[in-house]
Amino acid sequence: MLLYAFAVANPSNGVDPSSPLGLSIISIGIVFTVGLPLLLILKGRKD
Repeated sequence: MLLYAFAVANPSNGVDPSSPLGLSIISIGIVFTVGLPLLLILKGRKD
């Protein structure tokens, strides 16, 4: 948990993409960028 607090407490360096926090941010971004529109297209309103 100390790693997360250090990564958030030092905003000038940003977050290392290979850290657990960086990987979780990237994976959440991919889910919302790709998964949500795909879900809306496939399961959208059917007239």
